[in-house]
Amino acid sequence: MKYTIFKNWHYAMPPLISLKFNTTKLNFTFKFDDNCWYINPTSSINKLYGISYGIIGIHKNSIRIGWIPDKDKNRIKLYYYGYENESDHIGKHIAIIDTNVEYKINMFLYIINGEPMKLCITLNNTSIYDDICKVKINWLGFGCKPYFGGNNTAPNKMSFYIT
Repeated sequence: MKYTIFKNWHYAMPPLISLKFNTTKLNFTFKFDDNCWYINPTSSINKLYGISYGIIGIHKNSIRIGWIPDKDKNRIKLYYYGYENESDHIGKHIAIIDTNVEYKINMFLYIINGEPMKLCITLNNTSIYDDICKVKINWLGFGCKPYFGGNNTAPNKMSFYIT
């Protein structure tokens, strides 16, 4: 599905909500258009896609893939972007990719004795993140769609494809 963030907006259109139930894995393919690259005056991490656990959990209990433009034109830096344990915020650089190329992400939460202990992320079947994870899995979660910012809004119209 194509998502668009218009100039001076934060949120992507269409604003679809996807519910997730007892989800411990998320698999999706994605592609950034060239219009997602811009000269970045801040270090705010934009958000591509992920899961928030609980109804008000996006800033307390979520795992997402974030992004910012790389210094090289038409390249994008990917980040693991999450809120774990209701207070621990994480933004860790995990890969650099090209625009206009389709990629596949797999995110797996490994559960031991009913608690998530480890998050593994693969990009096109290559491991790019494997670390301790303290997110609390709630029976109800929702898919987090593309979002631009932090505080800044999109400097131009941007398009993403996520399936």
